[in-house]
Amino acid sequence: MSRMVPYLVLLVATAASAEWSSFRGPNGTGVSDSETLPVSWDIEKGENILWTLPLDGGGFSSPVQWGDHLYLTTVTPSTPTTGSLRWNLLAVNRQSGEVHWTRVAAEEPQRLEHHSTASHANPSPAVDGTRVVAIVGSSSLVAFDLEGKEQWRQDLGLLDQGLAGDVTSQWGTGSSPILWNDRVFVQVDRHRNSFVAAFDAITGKEIWRDQRNERPSWSTPAIYHHPKTGKAGLVTVSPEFTRGYDPASGRELWRF
Repeated sequence: MSRMVPYLVLLVATAASAEWSSFRGPNGTGVSDSETLPVSWDIEKGENILWTLPLDGGGFSSPVQWGDHLYLTTVTPSTPTTGSLRWNLLAVNRQSGEVHWTRVAAEEPQRLEHHSTASHANPSPAVDGTRVVAIVGSSSLVAFDLEGKEQWRQDLGLLDQGLAGDVTSQWGTGSSPILWNDRVFVQVDRHRNSFVAAFDAITGKEIWRDQRNERPSWSTPAIYHHPKTGKAGLVTVSPEFTRGYDPASGRELWRF
């Protein structure tokens, strides 16, 4: 069987799109308010294709965008013999498809397996115009500035999500970080020691953590604004409960 070569494709849009800063967009809805996006395309014929970029390595993470650049992650073998893996963070010019920079965000021996339909690079990055954050490797949350200089990293513990009730099952992680008001929020539901946490986006210092008894999940948290009061809440969806948190303190406000 021939191996599929991974690549990034950008569709043509007639006007600059608003920032697509995290997984499923800035509101976590997967909905864009742009009125100029193409509704059909053909990669082989080049119809409505601005450029394509072959990628060194693969990944199921989604690109995010701020200004003139896209940010994405891939994973490659470090060497053919050691079994180690290298997680890469890339900045790509969204007009030309040229790689602005590539950084090794993590490099380590393979510690976890992944589901047959997933990859070792599933979580999408998040960007806020000052920094880009990503979950990489088997346990790392990292932050880089927009010129590719590492700012900080945190160890989240082994991200060993899998079939609930089977602690040996390893399907890989999939929850993406989100950035809001100079904070990074992560949802880590796994076999043991599940938690939701907030980190200072500037320093990487942990602000709060809610340890919780949850089964493995792969959903990404979202910030919700009450339509009448405008007050913000952090919402997580997990197998046991959907919960709402105060994003400032981490206090659980409700669950169902």
